[in-house]
Amino acid sequence: MQCRRFLQQYAVDQWAKVERSRLQWVERNQTTIKAEEYSGLLDDIHQNDSVTPGRRIILPPTIKGSPRFYNEAFQSAMGKPNYFIAFTTNPKWPEIQSTLFPEDRSDILARVFKMKLDALLDDLLKKHVLGKVITHTPTTEWQKRGLTHAHILLIMAPQYKPAVPEVIDKVVSAEIPDKNKSPQLFKAVMAHNIHGPCGSTNKSSPCVWKLVRMEHIVQRISRSRSSIQPSSRKTATPRI
Repeated sequence: MQCRRFLQQYAVDQWAKVERSRLQWVERNQTTIKAEEYSGLLDDIHQNDSVTPGRRIILPPTIKGSPRFYNEAFQSAMGKPNYFIAFTTNPKWPEIQSTLFPEDRSDILARVFKMKLDALLDDLLKKHVLGKVITHTPTTEWQKRGLTHAHILLIMAPQYKPAVPEVIDKVVSAEIPDKNKSPQLFKAVMAHNIHGPCGSTNKSSPCVWKLVRMEHIVQRISRSRSSIQPSSRKTATPRI
């Protein structure tokens, strides 16, 4: 567990092996998944004369990235959503900080994110914290630094659709919570949803640090350019 980046490479290699094994199973078990009964496939083969001869492999929707996977996901996402929720990994979660080398433990980041995401979906779909949900579509993405985040679309039951501003104000708020009425919510918002203050009042802010670093780089480039002297070598003048 102390291999750090080598552990990530090992995880990627093992995932590639598992994915290859799944694809080989699909290739060798076309009769098991009844590939010949897929709707419209045989008609397309008979009508399209330009089909190249060879063995046709059908990928079921259980294989992520296959055409039927995207088609099924698209059909599940069709509709007019009422809520759009973004859920991002917080590297300061206690479950992550308590591990050794948390910045290099991508497996810990992924597992903790999955646990938190399942808890959020449980609150939304089973406990109905926003109301009864008819259907939902979650999608998981990765940021440049590898932090996982999810986008969730919710389609609510008619009686729970936010139709008036008063209902929206109860769910969505752009104000800092009251410290006395909701101390836990106030602490969470101040720790994760507030950017700043910046400038001389808080020189440890990430935006100030990036600005100072950029100015340092610009100064180094300008000094290196000014130190370059023009060549003193004389060139021969052609005679006419």
